[in-house]
Amino acid sequence: MTVAIPHGRVVLLVTALLLGGCTRFEHPVISESAPALDEALIGHWRGDNGEYRVELEVARNGAEGKVRLTLVEGRKQPETGELRLITGRTDARTFGQVLKVDDLVPYWRVFRYQLDTPDRVTLYLDNLKFWTEAVKNRELAGNMERAELGSAHISASTEEVSAFVQKYGAVIFDEEPLFELTRE
Repeated sequence: MTVAIPHGRVVLLVTALLLGGCTRFEHPVISESAPALDEALIGHWRGDNGEYRVELEVARNGAEGKVRLTLVEGRKQPETGELRLITGRTDARTFGQVLKVDDLVPYWRVFRYQLDTPDRVTLYLDNLKFWTEAVKNRELAGNMERAELGSAHISASTEEVSAFVQKYGAVIFDEEPLFELTRE
């Protein structure tokens, strides 16, 4: 199955997961003392729109996951990165959080995922406007970064962010899917 991944959305994914660009969390939403990995995510995932190819290799690393992310644009050299992965659940929704392994200043990124079938997963980014408002309204400790992008940096503790996620559930994520991946 070939999945159409719009150019801008692919760049957004790589920027969000590898370089930053979405909400940045100093602490994970799920406690690191009890990390979990959704076994259904283990494996090799791919999305390809003819212009870009995105590959994720998800493996177990102790109680959490390890992800190798590869982006290939046409004939250019692949861009790669390695991420820690912890998954969780709020209501009937599943979410993950990743931390780039070699970041000098590590920050967690949060996303929602939905296993549509055992071999197809849809990913959703966090709702940047929601988190920005939470910081502006002092519902969570943090500050605004890169004002032109409206990027939020959340410094609240794991316990505070976890309670916030439980309170608001699905609205903390974008409603529009970022893209779909199929299992190889």
